Amino acid sequence: MFAKSIVTKGGDVFRDEYSLAFDGSNDYVHTNFVASNEGITNDVTVSCWFKAADLAASSNAFVWNFYQSTSDGFGVKFSSSTFKIIADIDNADANLYTTTLDINKWYLAVVVIDSLEVKLYINGVLEGSGTSVADGLDSFTSNFYIANRKGAAGTGEFNGNISEIAIYNSALTANQVKTIYNGREPYNHKEGVASGNLQAWYRMGDGVLDDFNLIGDETNATLGSDVLSGSTWNDTDANWSESGGVVTASGATGTAYITSVLTQGKTYKIVYTASVTSGSFRFLIGGTNGNLITSSGDYVEYKVCTSSNHINIDGVSSFTGNVSNITVQQVGDNAGLMTNMEAIDFEGDTP
Repeated sequence: MFAKSIVTKGGDVFRDEYSLAFDGSNDYVHTNFVASNEGITNDVTVSCWFKAADLAASSNAFVWNFYQSTSDGFGVKFSSSTFKIIADIDNADANLYTTTLDINKWYLAVVVIDSLEVKLYINGVLEGSGTSVADGLDSFTSNFYIANRKGAAGTGEFNGNISEIAIYNSALTANQVKTIYNGREPYNHKEGVASGNLQAWYRMGDGVLDDFNLIGDETNATLGSDVLSGSTWNDTDANWSESGGVVTASGATGTAYITSVLTQGKTYKIVYTASVTSGSFRFLIGGTNGNLITSSGDYVEYKVCTSSNHINIDGVSSFTGNVSNITVQQVGDNAGLMTNMEAIDFEGDTP
């Protein structure tokens, strides 16, 4: 379909040109959004555009999910037997949609929890409602996953395209849901009918910070200052040296490192230029391995600090060369990382 655009309140054109394509195998997006940290309690609304490429491949697959445990979660998935969209509240599988979905067709699914009642709207129309057995998402300490159940390969990956996911800490009314459907036109949630309750918005390719492999949250589309500014690289291998911010290796197998510059749980953008004469190297960002670099060039990586507050450059197979123009910036909270995906998964196909 052709990309669409509308005029926003400020007069600028608001565009929707991309969605993210998932292959149903091991692709997903792991975000830093945690319900208990973002004012989500008994009332919540999640809006999402999706298009299934293969219903059979999407059997028992999630479009999105708040995973807490094997018996505790909140999401939208396809039924394993009927291939119909359902709301999955605490694993209760409330089947709220009664019409079989078409493949290769875009739908807007909006799930609303209002205290103990759950409602499902498709394309702005109420399709079903039921009693939620959820005890409040304020107890949910796990992350929000897109096209996957719990952030691990082989756990309910979706096959198709997903775009424009918005999360609100309120139960939107029927009229508000119809408004965000917007007659299938692009909708600017930051300027919208419930913008004061908007907690996260993933544009899936159209966001300010969206870039392989980052999916930014439009409610906090910021980059911090360079955390390496003023720091000096240390070494565990005499074959490393630094001069003027250029880190040079001569047959290095050890590590050049800077400590106490990262915050656990945060996502970082790492930009650098590599000059590789022989061997290879990789960054270790807060306990997370970066890409193995074997050739010269300019690189950008996005990683989550998982287990430490330091950043390393690890020599692999006797690295000889240098790394320069290094900057490390914290990405705004609630960003997501594309997992097992490629840059070509940003597709020019939108609702």
